[in-house]
Amino acid sequence: MRGPGGHAGRGLCSTCGASARRDGTLDRYPRLTRERGEVVSQVLHVRSTWPNASVAQIADALGMTYGALEIALRRARADGEPV
Repeated sequence: MRGPGGHAGRGLCSTCGASARRDGTLDRYPRLTRERGEVVSQVLHVRSTWPNASVAQIADALGMTYGALEIALRRARADGEPV
């Protein structure tokens, strides 16, 4: 169940997160946040295999919202990342 104080960016409470870790099922719960470096490398990979993809198409391919990807790309560009 998701609620306040989610566990490790997956939206699980600490008890559910501990159970999932113990049972080896934590990967069944997608992360709600991503590291910028991970997003940048995934965007570059998608663009190398699909050069004419729009930001909306890339966001869909990465399982992100358009807005979240736009923000991540804007921040990466501001810090000099090659996206």
